[in-house]
Amino acid sequence: MEGYKISEGNEIFFRKALAYLLGRKGRGAQTEIAIEAGISQSYLNQIKAGTRTGSVKTLHSIAKALETTYEDMLRLGEGIAQSDQKPGTSPQPMQNPPMGAYPPLNRNSDKGYFDFVPMAEAKLNAGGGHVVISEQYGELYAFRKDWLRTVASSVSKIVLMTVEGESMTPTISDGDTVMVDMGRTRIKSGSIFAIGIEDTIIIKRLEYLVNGKIRIISDNRQEYAPYDADTKEIRIIGEVIWCAKQFIKP
Repeated sequence: MEGYKISEGNEIFFRKALAYLLGRKGRGAQTEIAIEAGISQSYLNQIKAGTRTGSVKTLHSIAKALETTYEDMLRLGEGIAQSDQKPGTSPQPMQNPPMGAYPPLNRNSDKGYFDFVPMAEAKLNAGGGHVVISEQYGELYAFRKDWLRTVASSVSKIVLMTVEGESMTPTISDGDTVMVDMGRTRIKSGSIFAIGIEDTIIIKRLEYLVNGKIRIISDNRQEYAPYDADTKEIRIIGEVIWCAKQFIKP
C-alpha cells in the first residue's frame, strides 16, 4: 500500500471521486465516512477541497469506508475529469460495464457529459425467491446525462440491479441488468416495478384491482401464475425504466 506514488493527477482524480461519492450518500455522510476512515471530519473536508494531501494509507482508508478501492476511485475521478472537458472527450470506461451503458455519441451535437449510476449489491429476483443480504452500492457505470434526463425522474434516484430467475422472460431474462428509478413509485398498471416483500426484492408487472389490492404478474405466465397482494404487504422500490440484455451467457 505504501508503495503507491500519489501524483498531482491522482490527487485531483481522488478528490473528484470523493466529492461525487459523498454527494451521492447525502447529508451526514462526511461524518460517517470520516469515523470509518479513522480521521477527523475537518481533515476529510480538507482532502476533498485540496488544501491537504492525505497519505496513501489515509486515502485507502477513505476508499474502504466508501466501500470501494483507491484504484477504482482514481478511475472514477479520471472519468469525471474527462467528462468535464470540452465536447468530444469521454470518460475512461469502468471495468466490465453493463451492455448499453454507453449510448452512441453524436460528435457534432453531443456534449459527451456523463453521470455515474451505482450498481446495487442486491439482486432482483425474477423467479425462485432470492433473499436480499445487502442493498449497498458497488461499482459505478457511466451513462449520458442528456439520455438520463429523458428517462429518469432524477439521477440521484436511479440504481442498477442484476436480475436472477426466468419469471419475467422473454422481456427480462436471468442475468440481465435493469435500471430502477426509485423516484417513480406510483403504480401504473402494466408497468414493471421492483418491489419488496419481507426480505425479498422481486421484479414484476403490477396492476391495480377494483378491490384495492395489487395483482403481481410475471411475463412467463406458463410457469408463474399471477397472484394478488394487499398494498400493506409490499413496498414499491421503483419502476424499471431500462434493461441491458446479454445474449451470450458466461
